[in-house]
Amino acid sequence: MSNTGVAVFTDKEILVSLFSIPTNNEDGHGKRLKVIADRLNEARILYPVSEVVMEQGFTKFNKATQVLFRAHGVVNYVFCDVCQTYIPSTKVKQFVAGTGSATKEQVSSILRNFLPKGFEFKNDDESDAFAVGYAYFILRGIERIKDA
Repeated sequence: MSNTGVAVFTDKEILVSLFSIPTNNEDGHGKRLKVIADRLNEARILYPVSEVVMEQGFTKFNKATQVLFRAHGVVNYVFCDVCQTYIPSTKVKQFVAGTGSATKEQVSSILRNFLPKGFEFKNDDESDAFAVGYAYFILRGIERIKDA
């Protein structure tokens, strides 16, 4: 929840925005979730949304997982009127790197080859968001993200 990555694509597979939403670790969960919700609402005004695709949550460390699901709840709420699709992280890694056990660094390195001109990953959260979008398009039978 300290930094939420967001990648916005058109329905024609064109990346139009890539950003992350940082929150202050000193703030409580409620305030941090509001920061995420406010930024997502701002993005929703800028970009028409027909579907939201997220990495499916998984349990590694119970407390961290509970916090992660709170952030998912905010996304579910903000985009309650559009289709929401979840993709397991192992499936995302498999589509991008050929193996579900790939590291974040391996995935990010591979994805740099598919990142349209003018975009760069400022952090792992943006790389993860792009990876989920990339995997979604592969699931739909589209092999390459298009440049604008």
